[in-house]
Amino acid sequence: MSGGFTVARPPAPHDYTDNGSPDILARDSSGVLWREDTVYYPESHQLTGSDRVKVGPGWNIYSRIVAVGNVAGSSAGDLIARDNAGVLWLYTGTGKGTFAARTKIGPGWNVYTQMFGIGDSNIDGKPDLITRDSTGTTWRYLGTGNAAAPFAKRELTGVLPAHPYNTAL
Repeated sequence: MSGGFTVARPPAPHDYTDNGSPDILARDSSGVLWREDTVYYPESHQLTGSDRVKVGPGWNIYSRIVAVGNVAGSSAGDLIARDNAGVLWLYTGTGKGTFAARTKIGPGWNVYTQMFGIGDSNIDGKPDLITRDSTGTTWRYLGTGNAAAPFAKRELTGVLPAHPYNTAL
């Protein structure tokens, strides 16, 4: 008798190796992007990391790199990166700890002082993005699950008052 089975699970947040545990990404001063996988031990409530793996050089051309989750509809987490001209790029995760060639999302993203992935804010199964401009106005971009157009038109979410704690967003 023979057979097989497939384990199906939704992608874990920040999981670039598709093993069910989050990964840590870091960029060094020379622009090299590194990935470190983590393992969680529930009995001791301990999160540990494995050896660092070099993703690749050249990431110093970006003024912002954001882990946004699976915005492209694949089985692994994706990244967005904003270059110094304000153009936003999508890096679709391959599930092997690497990323596919970048896809241009569009220009004009340099108006934002902060950008961060917030998970699925509207419970549609797709991660979303929050941005903040220099006036403190925050905008939400709903994820579409489409790599060619990963975000819907922006929505105004509010204005954060000037406060020292708000600079960390």
